[in-house]
Amino acid sequence: MTDKTNTLHLFYTYLNWLDSLTDIDEDTWDAPLTTGKWSMKAILLHMTNWDTYLIQETVPALQAGREVVFPEFDAFNQRAIDQAKRGILARDVLAEAKAARQTLIETIERRGTLSPDAEATLFHIIEDFIEHDRHHEYQIDTFLHQSGQEKPS
Repeated sequence: MTDKTNTLHLFYTYLNWLDSLTDIDEDTWDAPLTTGKWSMKAILLHMTNWDTYLIQETVPALQAGREVVFPEFDAFNQRAIDQAKRGILARDVLAEAKAARQTLIETIERRGTLSPDAEATLFHIIEDFIEHDRHHEYQIDTFLHQSGQEKPS
């Protein structure tokens, strides 16, 4: 696999990880991971919002040769917390997360020809978001382990 193909493959593994969460009960989804921290729903909505931002803002900016601009993180992340508190069901969070990631992967695959700098920037951003995925996956996996909600292997 080329480095770019491997990077996209790693980005894709998030979808498999999401599939491992389907049998977790709703109460667990709503519980904060620790006191004062986000719930699983808020974390996945946070990740989904970032995927959507990359689809709607980042990739088009790179395609147009514009500078990539990221939103103010605290306000952007607050949206996920607010969404989670509105009573969205876990299955709907999973469906949104899967759809957003799949669309993002397809958007990247169909990006067309980018300048060498834009291409390098795109894959640097993807690599950063793979680390972001892994960070939150680890948080959730640890929480599930500690709460006795083991995921199927």
